[in-house]
Amino acid sequence: MINRSRKLLIVVLLAFAGTALIACSGGGDGGDEDSPIGGEIQIGPTAPQGRFASTGQVEQSRLNTAVKSASPRFQQLLSQIPSTVDNRRQVWVNDFLPIWDAWESLGASRPTSDSGIGAMEQFYADLGTTRSGTNLFSRPRMPSPRISGFDIAGALTNSYAALGFDQRNIDGSAMAGPTVQPLEVVVGDLDSSAIIATLGECATCRDHVVVEYDGTTFYSWGLELIGDLNDRFAPPMYDHAGRGGRLLFRDGIAMRTLTDDRMKSFIDVSNGTIPSLLDEPDFELAAAAHAIAGTYAAWFSDTPFEINDAAAISASLSSVPVAQAISKLRETEPLEEFNLISIGWGVDTGTAYATIVIINPDEPTAERNAQKLATRITSGSQVSGEGTWASLVDEIEIGTSGRAVIARLLPHPDQGLFSVDHLDIAYGLAVYE
Repeated sequence: MINRSRKLLIVVLLAFAGTALIACSGGGDGGDEDSPIGGEIQIGPTAPQGRFASTGQVEQSRLNTAVKSASPRFQQLLSQIPSTVDNRRQVWVNDFLPIWDAWESLGASRPTSDSGIGAMEQFYADLGTTRSGTNLFSRPRMPSPRISGFDIAGALTNSYAALGFDQRNIDGSAMAGPTVQPLEVVVGDLDSSAIIATLGECATCRDHVVVEYDGTTFYSWGLELIGDLNDRFAPPMYDHAGRGGRLLFRDGIAMRTLTDDRMKSFIDVSNGTIPSLLDEPDFELAAAAHAIAGTYAAWFSDTPFEINDAAAISASLSSVPVAQAISKLRETEPLEEFNLISIGWGVDTGTAYATIVIINPDEPTAERNAQKLATRITSGSQVSGEGTWASLVDEIEIGTSGRAVIARLLPHPDQGLFSVDHLDIAYGLAVYE
């Protein structure tokens, strides 16, 4: 029988796999120097609320677009991902430092390498029991890769004994490309020599093959894309389907893929053979725009969002007929064609919110699209037919910075906005014709 503390740990970890427990920043409006990214965090009843009931109306104000330095986690992660058509189609990025700051403000200290193998289990158990009387706020985040430990697999198994790192070492994560074979990257306190030494001493780990490519060594387990359920969650880093994948370690960075070619593409970026996503002007601009918005987690895509294509995706997400999706999307004027869309989550004093960044071909288009996006938020219907966007959003702050449209969508007190998938936000609002 699973003891009470173990049950509690699993509940806490599974909850974290779906949402990030992060608190309210001490920052003010979008132009404050105290950004939610890396800024001081407040949690609990001391955080002001300010919103008590839905009025059915959306307040609109101009976002302070004073330039801020882009998140070093966003920049570091995007700089590792190869710029290919598949990778640019969908990228998920998380900056975990605000989450660690939030827990620290509760008195729950982040474990270190001196804390022992079971430190993360004890950390979560302690957070769930001794902090239960504190006013925690659930914060949405983007999906996390297997290598981060912040996925569902991380709720069931821990990599510290096998690799010498786990969630305690992770400051940020990213996934890119097809979900069936994504590129995975984490950054943080990662000592490659120590990791390799720990792996070499792991008695329970499955056997690996050492692969050399263009002056770089990586480690391979099993066949490409094919798993064995007997190896489900096996050490060091097997996944839910029993696939071992490939691992590469550098100081401060660890990477995982399911195929050799995908891993080699990581190496090609580091060797300067192919460009990274951060080398793409639109992605670089989007990362900078998210700093203005105060985003800690974001999804990026340069996939065309033409209204008919978007309607097909919205319909599949909402289980409604395509014709109904098109009708809903046309209730308010679509945007003009843009280059890139990014949806994220941020946190401000007392309130978490959604962020939207749209990169346009030029500044005049950005100004027009900002107005059209605001209208869609204040007047448009959700494709699912479950109401208007105004029923979810209490206030929007929107503005432009060069070619970027930047919006913060602050939810009503019931926080129903957080139950809306980032893809629903993207394909329900940011469509063009």
